[in-house]
Amino acid sequence: MPTIVTELLGMADAGISVKPFICRTEEGREIYVKPFGSHPESLIHEWIGGRLAYQMGLPVADMDIIEIPSILANTNTNVDWKAFKSGIGFGSYAVGRGYRDLQASDLMQLDTELLAEVLLFDYWIKNADRQMGPVGGNPNTMVHYDRSEFYLIDHDNAFDQTFDIKLFNQLHIGRNQREYWLKVDRRKAWAKKVETCLEHLGDFWEELPEDWLYSELDTNSEPCYTLSPIRDLLLHPLTDSEAFWLPLLS
Repeated sequence: MPTIVTELLGMADAGISVKPFICRTEEGREIYVKPFGSHPESLIHEWIGGRLAYQMGLPVADMDIIEIPSILANTNTNVDWKAFKSGIGFGSYAVGRGYRDLQASDLMQLDTELLAEVLLFDYWIKNADRQMGPVGGNPNTMVHYDRSEFYLIDHDNAFDQTFDIKLFNQLHIGRNQREYWLKVDRRKAWAKKVETCLEHLGDFWEELPEDWLYSELDTNSEPCYTLSPIRDLLLHPLTDSEAFWLPLLS
């Protein structure tokens, strides 16, 4: 059952493609909400990307499938928040008051092995949306003030058909850790993790709300979105290892 959102607190400053709403759940937890609207595919990518990250052992913010009741949506009178509509949406829980957006100056202080894992994960799921240049970017990463740990957020641009490996290698927050993966034994160990992770992919898909899978423009009973293209992409390191690794390491 979806978690019920009971209070609308505001709109987040962060976010480029979609700015989430800051809400509170019936359990009293603060959560960043992306309502169901004109971009159901981005909600699918959020859920699948986040579930994969967790399964691969990465530090990803807790997330949930949420419901915005009609009574709450109807109380919103802010004309700039028209996207806050009733229905089933995606929610990412706030990681805590001790965290802030990652900055360029943080990168030299973070765990290099974990950054290498994040780099490879985003390359695997074709998520270029974790960028940080010398003076700024869109890192989609929350870091603790003492830089002891960080959390990944936002996977709505994963599985990108226009993924640009050149820009990825130039701007990703883990770009300086590519050499970590030059060792064959590390690549083999990672591929084993992928194999185990993909055993759960069907379960992750089954967790998706049915509303997300059908377009309002559909006139038949077939879903607009299916697992097949995502599964094919995720199988790449197992089906053609050399072609998978070459763009990242060359």
